[in-house]
Amino acid sequence: MLGKIADEVERRLAVWGLPVATWDMARSCGKLYAGRLTRNLPQFHTHIGLTPFSPSPRNIHHDVTQPMPLEECIDIYQSEDVFEHISYEKLPHILTYVHAVLKPGGLLRMSMPDYGCDIYRDRSIKEGDRLVFDPVGGGKYENGVVTGGGHLWFPTYESVTALASASPFSKWDVLEGYRQDGSAIIKPVDESYGRVLRTSYRDARVSSRPRPLSIIVDLWK
Repeated sequence: MLGKIADEVERRLAVWGLPVATWDMARSCGKLYAGRLTRNLPQFHTHIGLTPFSPSPRNIHHDVTQPMPLEECIDIYQSEDVFEHISYEKLPHILTYVHAVLKPGGLLRMSMPDYGCDIYRDRSIKEGDRLVFDPVGGGKYENGVVTGGGHLWFPTYESVTALASASPFSKWDVLEGYRQDGSAIIKPVDESYGRVLRTSYRDARVSSRPRPLSIIVDLWK
C-alpha cells in the first residue's frame, strides 16, 4: 500500500513539473524496461522505465513503438507482458529500435503470455478455432475489434520465433514456452538480467503442475 501511495505521489509531482527520468539517466543506468516501473517491481531499482503515460523520477515519457534518442549504450532492455498489447505488424520496427540502442553483446529479454498454455486458451473467446479476445487481458471486443488496451494478438512459439528470426539480432533462445507440437520448453532463466513474473516456477496458477505460462525469449545483439 505504501508503495502505491509513493508511486501516485511521484506521478503527481511529475505533472507539477518536478524532476523526471531522462535519456541521460538511461545512458548511465544501461538498463531499460518497457512499461511504467513501480516500487513493487525489482526492476525499479535497476532499470529505467518507458511509459507513454505519466513520467516520474524512474520513468521516461516514451512510446515504445517509436525510436529512442540513444545509440549503442544500453546493456539490457526488458519487455514483460507489453508487446501483446501492440499490433504484431509494429513489432519488427520495435525490435529494430531496441537493437539500435543496445551495446554489442547487449540483451533484449521479452516475455508475453503463451497461448499454447491451456490457461490462456481456455479463458479466451474463440470464433471457431481462432482466438479473438482474451477478456482477462483488458480492453473490449466490439464489432470484431479489440480496443481499450487489450491483447491485439495471441503470442505462440511460431509467431514469436518468426519475429526473432526476422530481427537484426545475431542469436536468440526460447527459455520457456510451448513448441508447435505442444511440448513444453523450460530452461533456466538467469534473473540477473531481469526477473520475469509469470514463470513456470513462480506463478501460483501453475504451482500444482508447473508448466510455462509465458513465452520468454532472450535475444542477443
